[in-house]
Amino acid sequence: MIKYEIDKNGFLTGSWATVGSFDNFVELNEPLAEIDKNLKWNGNEFVKDVNPEIVKQNNKKELNDLKQWFDCFYTQHEQKFRRLSALDKNDDDGVNANIKLGSLYSEAEVKRMRIQELENMICE
Repeated sequence: MIKYEIDKNGFLTGSWATVGSFDNFVELNEPLAEIDKNLKWNGNEFVKDVNPEIVKQNNKKELNDLKQWFDCFYTQHEQKFRRLSALDKNDDDGVNANIKLGSLYSEAEVKRMRIQELENMICE
């Protein structure tokens, strides 16, 4: 017999034991093929579901990644702005740098909107 710990919502926590117990657990005769924290106990068996805690963890990771991107963005922005300031406006390199800076702004705006979306989801 194998005991699998489940959280208050019935999702696997990833912990299991053959000896001992947990406060909240499911006991099975056969081991699960995989420990997936998106498996939820429905009273008879584990079924695939969306674990809100995993979603929240993934959102926090994505938010952190986006904020790190912005750290790099600010450095790139400063470097490109200095380069543009030093170039003649009619210089082809200046035009190309300006186009690249514009696409960087567009990307930053998309990422900024995603940050707002994630922050709203995490705070709910």
